[in-house]
Amino acid sequence: MAGSIPVRFRHIIWVQEKRRLHARVYGSRMRHVLALCLALTAACGKKSDSSSPTGSGSGGKTAGSGDVTAPPKAPAAMPPGLGGKVELPAATTGSRTIKPQKFRHSSVRGDFRIYHTAAGIVVSWRTMLSARSVDGKPMWKKENQGRAVAISADGSKLVTNNNDGELLILDAKTGEPIGAAAHLGGPSDDKHPDVWISAFAWLPDGKHILALDSKHAYLLGGDGVLQRELPIKCKEDCFFTSAAALSNDEVIIANGAGTSGGQVMRVKVADGSVVVAVDTDGHDVDVSADHTQVVVDADGEVLSLDPASLTPRWTVSIPGFRGVALEGAADGSSFEWKPVPKLSPDGKHVVVNDIAGRLWILDAATGAPQLAYPNELVDFVEDAIWLDGATLIAIDNPGHVMKIAGTPAKAVWSEMDGPTDGEWDGPN
Repeated sequence: MAGSIPVRFRHIIWVQEKRRLHARVYGSRMRHVLALCLALTAACGKKSDSSSPTGSGSGGKTAGSGDVTAPPKAPAAMPPGLGGKVELPAATTGSRTIKPQKFRHSSVRGDFRIYHTAAGIVVSWRTMLSARSVDGKPMWKKENQGRAVAISADGSKLVTNNNDGELLILDAKTGEPIGAAAHLGGPSDDKHPDVWISAFAWLPDGKHILALDSKHAYLLGGDGVLQRELPIKCKEDCFFTSAAALSNDEVIIANGAGTSGGQVMRVKVADGSVVVAVDTDGHDVDVSADHTQVVVDADGEVLSLDPASLTPRWTVSIPGFRGVALEGAADGSSFEWKPVPKLSPDGKHVVVNDIAGRLWILDAATGAPQLAYPNELVDFVEDAIWLDGATLIAIDNPGHVMKIAGTPAKAVWSEMDGPTDGEWDGPN
């Protein structure tokens, strides 16, 4: 039959069939689209009446539309205790007087410190390392190590040494040595007499480590083996106290040689040349996670520095008492704590010890004090780290390690962790 229909009529019939087919397909597609829209509307809880919320508020509706819901924003991380009512103690320039008691003796700035690893935390007690999970469960201990410690950028390894110059790379999870021990300084190192390494800093690549003693800076391999010394030229005397990496090529080094010769320096790893320096009696330096901020304590002050130029953004006196004096001590015994400032993960806050061992939070934008933790909660603080933006881990001189969170701030857990022996200062 088809063969008897003229060509022009066959074309007309073909076009009509094609149009009907398109109509059926289009109609089927529209039904599917309409069903999908209805399902999405029901799932999103859309209202068709005029009572739909359209303004600003916690619902996240787009103003004026009434039909677009934005995902709720996660609340900003707040340091423990900062979200509640805060009353700062009165400013003072005096010493805190307490009843006579003994304190652990520390002659090295690296003693009595705490570090965050991929497996949890590691506490250095000068002659012992103690690792715990973030819930406070003991993981491992290492005797005769902990004079100085640093954690690799990925948190999987740590470098540590002792007074004999033995240097180890340890697995942060197990505490087991990775490779053979190396040696640098100490009484048995004839090649490096009078060298006593007191600070380390890993470079981000995990393949190199900076090691400092008071007069020297060395570049080590990721296995701890010495590669070369960096010939850093100080303004006057060198008295290196700490370092932090800016990149694989540059590091920030604090030189606490006194108010006239002290500096914070940006140094090239390749040749030890000083790119830029600022005159200040620098002690413990910290660099933010995004490498846009530097904080350091120096001669009773905390400074915020621009990493590129090292020009100060702000400088504030460390709040609180100027030290601790023992009541009725005939020899006038007094003690001072190392402030050790640390930037929060978001770069908005600084946790710092005052010189009398009280823990404070400063505003990282201005340096203004925001919170002083009660001495009843944590006292005689040697070091504190940010576990996250809302949680701190602190250690005190008697030997406790504790996790602090919540508002008001409280100790989530607290354990005695320090060794029972060692050197002590105080009344006999």
